[in-house]
Amino acid sequence: MATPEQQSVAQALLATLEEQAAQHDVDIVDVEVVGAKSSPVVRVRIDHADESAPGISLDEVTAQTQWISEALDAADPFPGAYTLEVSSPGIDRPLRTLEHFARFKGEEAVVKLVEPLDGRSSY
Repeated sequence: MATPEQQSVAQALLATLEEQAAQHDVDIVDVEVVGAKSSPVVRVRIDHADESAPGISLDEVTAQTQWISEALDAADPFPGAYTLEVSSPGIDRPLRTLEHFARFKGEEAVVKLVEPLDGRSSY
């Protein structure tokens, strides 16, 4: 699980990427920062901005990685090096925005709570 500092950095990077995503016709599904402070990993999950488009392909992910890398380098989130991983959201796609929930209306979802409610953290 990410530390509060990693979560804060991830939120800042998410905001940075979302500012540029529309001009690249991409939806930033989420950003995650994990790993040791000395060598963090930034995971960026992307998809098509167009809801009717099929899932994003590996070639499209590769093409989008360049501007994402440049945007993160400009933001300079860490004092040293970091590893960037850009991928599709996959089958366990997180739902973060109202648009994400609307897009998958009627589909089954798993809700994971930060803190358990009545002894359960997954619904």
